[in-house]
Amino acid sequence: EFRRVLFRSGASSSANDPTAVWTAAATGDLDTLKQGIDGGVDINEKEPAGGSTLLHAAAFAGQTEAVRVLIEAGAKLETKNTEQATALFNAAFFCHPETLKLLIKKGGNVNATDKSGNTIFDVTSSPWSAELGGVYTFIGEILQTPIDLKRIEVTRPEIAEILKKNGGKSEIGRAHV
Repeated sequence: EFRRVLFRSGASSSANDPTAVWTAAATGDLDTLKQGIDGGVDINEKEPAGGSTLLHAAAFAGQTEAVRVLIEAGAKLETKNTEQATALFNAAFFCHPETLKLLIKKGGNVNATDKSGNTIFDVTSSPWSAELGGVYTFIGEILQTPIDLKRIEVTRPEIAEILKKNGGKSEIGRAHV
């Protein structure tokens, strides 16, 4: 389960332990991640609770080098989780500009939509509000990880600009089927 293994401390150092590989992706432990890949871990396997992959986990945490390792090993950029979010969506939503730039450079779709029909540009270009801060806090509680609201608030305009410069478009107001 994603929220249980993502940031669990003291995970096994064995790269054959799936929990260790998930933790490695989320924390940037490249040695363990590479050992897991070399050992045959299915990097595109979805975790059952939310349908995320190792690439989603690394992008969520802003682990740019882990994202690079996973892509080079064949991670699928456009895999969607149960929220219909891609790894690029995670990197942008959690405001990791370098991770986002890498995912775009490697071919990630800046106009993929989530289950509500919104693009990540729609989500990140909206003004900051207390309500939005509450959404981030809620997600952090679910995932049992601290969320740096100030960093996200300050970085969101940069993320929206990166997306816009790379063809990011709005779907707000368009009919969704």
